[in-house]
Amino acid sequence: MKHATTCLENVDGICLPDERAGVDACLGYEDSSVSDSAVLTANAAQVRNAVAMLGIDPAKFERYAVRRWGRKWHLQTDGWRQALDEMERYRNDPEGLIDKIDTYLRLEGRTF
Repeated sequence: MKHATTCLENVDGICLPDERAGVDACLGYEDSSVSDSAVLTANAAQVRNAVAMLGIDPAKFERYAVRRWGRKWHLQTDGWRQALDEMERYRNDPEGLIDKIDTYLRLEGRTF
């Protein structure tokens, strides 16, 4: 049985879920007030919230995103969506995503 969840924000704009919320709530998947088109168009707040919920260091994620999708990833039409999709794939395995980010950043001098 699905139930609506909410993200409460603190003064820094970081998602602080109530006891029922999780990454899905920050991504907008279980909130019935979020339309399908809103989920398809990711934004900076959704990405920041998902980064916080998954326990990823925001500065490290930014370095990873620049390395993975290019310096202007956040200016591209689908840049935020790419980042959100990446986190969605790992929402049940945040440690796996953190390991992937660490590995990607360790290989910084290499070309992919």
